Amino acid sequence: NRMYVYFDLLLATGLRPSEGLALKWLDLDAANKTLRVQRTIEYISGKFKFKEPKTKRSKRAIKLHDTTLATLLDHKPLGAAPGDLIFQNEAGKPFDVTNVLTRYFKPCLLKAGLAEMGKTPRGTDTIKAHFRMYDLRHTHATVLLKANVHPKIVSERLGHASIALTLDTYSHVLPTMQDAAVEALGQVMYGHQDTEAQAALN
Repeated sequence: NRMYVYFDLLLATGLRPSEGLALKWLDLDAANKTLRVQRTIEYISGKFKFKEPKTKRSKRAIKLHDTTLATLLDHKPLGAAPGDLIFQNEAGKPFDVTNVLTRYFKPCLLKAGLAEMGKTPRGTDTIKAHFRMYDLRHTHATVLLKANVHPKIVSERLGHASIALTLDTYSHVLPTMQDAAVEALGQVMYGHQDTEAQAALN
């Protein structure tokens, strides 16, 4: 899929789709494995414009995994200028988020068994999917939280206005984190896992 690197980046960084499409090569610091989010893009009446990120905290630096960095560098064309967009169409212009969704993302979901063919009200074929590109961002956050990464770090990667927003948005993940916290506490205080209470209950 032509937009594979873009989808991979959203999943690996938690970027908003509009932030990913606004990235330029000058935003990538390969030596420090860092990607800087400095702008976003929006389309109005068929024309695009760059604008400041959603909040002050949205302007951020995100650390990249080695595999993510390698994928980006493999994607970089020879002779790319620092001011070139990382993701651009055949004419060297920015992609429209809606076109990326329709032409590239939904077909991916269909192939992966995460969508199905349907009909529009006019009777034409269409791909019906409940999974959005924005859900790659949610998946990134959920995976980190379930891996017991501190919510503050997750909040910083997402560019949320506050850690409270992160905790509210991903409250469904917190119960399992509580279980892990109790297990960790048992290891530190008692030197074993919480099995005595379970045995008493049985």
